[in-house]
Amino acid sequence: MGTIRRQSIQSTLLFTAGIGLAFFLRLVVFPKYLTTDELGLLTVLLDSANLFAAFIPLGGQRILVRYLPYFERKTRGYESFPSVVIGLSAIGCVIFMMLFALFYDPIRDYYSQKAPLLSKVVFLIVPLTLSRVMYTMSAFYALSQKRNVFSNFLSEILIRILTAGIVMIYAHSFFSVTGLSILYVGIYFFTAAWMLSYSLKNKKLRFSVFKKPNLKSEVNRPVVIYGLLSAVTTGTTVITKNIDSIMITSLASLSSAGIYSIPFFIGMLIEVPKRAVSQITAPFIAESLATNDTVKIKSLYQKTALNQLIIGSITLLCVWVNIDYVFDIIPNGETYAAGKYVVLIIGISKIIDMATGSNREIIQNSPYYKTNLYLMLFLGIATIGLNILLIPKLGIEGAAITQVIIILILNVVNSIIIKLKYHIIPFTLKTLYVPVFITVVYMLVKVLPTTDFSVLNILTNSAVAVITFAALLLISKTSEDVNILFKQVLGRIIK
Repeated sequence: MGTIRRQSIQSTLLFTAGIGLAFFLRLVVFPKYLTTDELGLLTVLLDSANLFAAFIPLGGQRILVRYLPYFERKTRGYESFPSVVIGLSAIGCVIFMMLFALFYDPIRDYYSQKAPLLSKVVFLIVPLTLSRVMYTMSAFYALSQKRNVFSNFLSEILIRILTAGIVMIYAHSFFSVTGLSILYVGIYFFTAAWMLSYSLKNKKLRFSVFKKPNLKSEVNRPVVIYGLLSAVTTGTTVITKNIDSIMITSLASLSSAGIYSIPFFIGMLIEVPKRAVSQITAPFIAESLATNDTVKIKSLYQKTALNQLIIGSITLLCVWVNIDYVFDIIPNGETYAAGKYVVLIIGISKIIDMATGSNREIIQNSPYYKTNLYLMLFLGIATIGLNILLIPKLGIEGAAITQVIIILILNVVNSIIIKLKYHIIPFTLKTLYVPVFITVVYMLVKVLPTTDFSVLNILTNSAVAVITFAALLLISKTSEDVNILFKQVLGRIIK
């Protein structure tokens, strides 16, 4: 766990800095300088690109994580592995561009009435999607090399700084909303090119290793099948997470999508630690599964579940006890406060996801990954169906409720599969400590006196909550990693 712990700390520090920038961008810059329609436009553009980019590599990103160790160990039959990955991605890009060209006019005409801003720049979805594909493939290659920190810097720090810059310049009328959209896409192309350059610094992947693949070989055939099935799984996973804004725009309005994006972002902060831990543990889980090291799998599974539950729970608590104060300090906060309960609903969905640890990574890298395919296909269809049913009746809260239902089904089924196949569960007796401690901390914070200053209330409530929760964890020795981290930090301070 030493490498995982070290990289987790590095990634968490980046994510923490990223949270600060994300707060500034989402809760200050966007509400202050953009209308709800303009905010909805940027949100839908990116969510659409992420949705398409999940399918386009045809599973190439997952193939990298699972099969690259065989190529690097020069296992017989994997000599053409890089060509398979690049070939699948190229085919996916061609198919996407052909389909987009075919349906471009109907899409533009559909949104010309409901979302005229989007209809004018819908063509930008193509370059933005291709940039996301480039970034994703490069980041996954770096990840498979256990080098994920730089990609986190680009996604969590640089993109947000550049986005804040162009939005503030746009606010001073230096260019039109179309110009803003073009520059927004340009940011993602720039970071994708940088990520590609960084990932190719590894000398193991050079042009001389590309060989014509034999798709009928005993090795390449299952690799391609795995990639195609993973593409469906990954794509439907993105549907369950990112289609909200697109469907809100279609079923309500672009402005509603803009309003939804702010409380949704606040709720999404809960899962930031999971993203960091999942990136780091995925290759270790793949290696453990390849060697059938069930002891290590169990350790990774239960430790990630417990630590993610701990961090997610205290984050949600700090957000919810301060939610009214947060909207007080957001520019035009009264407009976005309409989505207050979206924060809580999305936060609960993230706690469910985090409490079950790395179950998705275990299933994805195991021989039972096909079961996840059928599950995700069902959940993708269910997401669309539930949104169609709930958004017209409940508005943006309906989209949030859909998230909770889908996440609950996904994690219950995945946990059952792992229990049946590997005879392990993500929970231990110490898991029960966390909700008890959170309840105690919540009751304590609720009786604290308040002031007329929202920022002071936020700082006071959060400080009391974090310190009390941390003390309970350390005294009870709930998490080995928390205690080790505390001793390391304390030792450095003393030194």
